[in-house]
Amino acid sequence: MDKLDEQEAVREYVDAIENNIEYFKEWCAIYKTQKDIAQSKVSQLEMKVLQLQEIIRQYQNGTI
Repeated sequence: MDKLDEQEAVREYVDAIENNIEYFKEWCAIYKTQKDIAQSKVSQLEMKVLQLQEIIRQYQNGTI
């Protein structure tokens, strides 16, 4: 393998690494978005649970 072949091989390797880095950045952004959506849904469910607990408490106290 001559010097030019080695340089080309190194360039291809570096390009592959850079492509992998970009892929993982995109994957992380998607993961973060999905995590944020899931957390929002969990928060909404927690609020509904609190509302239901309050309704049950009022029912048990005879106030509704």
